[in-house]
Amino acid sequence: MDWDTPVVDERDLARTDDGGADSDPWAAVLDSQVEIARDYGWLDATMQDGTFLALNTLVANVFSGGSIATETVVPSFALNHRDRRSHVIDAFEDTRSG
Repeated sequence: MDWDTPVVDERDLARTDDGGADSDPWAAVLDSQVEIARDYGWLDATMQDGTFLALNTLVANVFSGGSIATETVVPSFALNHRDRRSHVIDAFEDTRSG
């Protein structure tokens, strides 16, 4: 494992396409909201980046108590209601500041 190499490659991401309406997964990735991830630097995140930690926090939260709506592919998160700030909100802020 190379700690200074981006965690995900755009072509690897294309291979996750489920083959729906798009016959070419790579073209679907190029046409999709992956550009947003690229603009925020998420695709260049390495395991040592704060951005990677923030994204990993969001993924872990979805698996531990949140969900992803199948119709809209929009995630929902379980928030800490005992404190005015939730680690999920902090993670969202960190994904924007990179």
